[in-house]
Amino acid sequence: PQKPATPSLVTGHCGELIVSWTANPLVDQVSYYTVSWGTTSGNYTAGSITTSSTSTYVTGLTNGTTYYVVVSATDPANNISVNSDPASATPANTNTPSAPTAVAATSPTEGRMDVSWAAVTTNTAATSGDPASPLIRDLKGYRVYRETTSGFTPAAGNKRADETTIGPMPSPSWQDAGMVACRTYFWKVTAVDTCSVESAASSAA
Repeated sequence: PQKPATPSLVTGHCGELIVSWTANPLVDQVSYYTVSWGTTSGNYTAGSITTSSTSTYVTGLTNGTTYYVVVSATDPANNISVNSDPASATPANTNTPSAPTAVAATSPTEGRMDVSWAAVTTNTAATSGDPASPLIRDLKGYRVYRETTSGFTPAAGNKRADETTIGPMPSPSWQDAGMVACRTYFWKVTAVDTCSVESAASSAA
């Protein structure tokens, strides 16, 4: 296959790059592309991904570090093209998760409350160059807060769980326990990305 086009790199998500490029001509019969990267130009051994598409999402990078990315093409006979010209970019987190919605609390048994909410799927603003924007690509999880007044401000002192406890899930929920019976409590939920950027709080349930 001939040398692939120079890739385009999009930043904005935590420790990640969106890599895309123009497909080789059909006559090249490309089976798949290999995207490789490194932190110095000419050395692309830090990581690689193979894909049959003309775009991929590279994760696990370090914000503030410049990465150099190349693309090669492989055909059915395992002939591998030379690398594309490199492109470079520096990952940076410029997004804030949207606040959770539809927070609800139900008590199935004394001393326990089941808190649920709609999964967060977007950021608060678009990421320039990301075709799926404002899709959130770097959601780490959620934080749940509890207080006895509805207008409370979420803080470490009333946090019930951190984002490592409640990861991304289609139907997020949290079982809280240890409340006093016949007392009113309120819960708020936030979303957190992998750079620990926290969303605004939901309305209280």
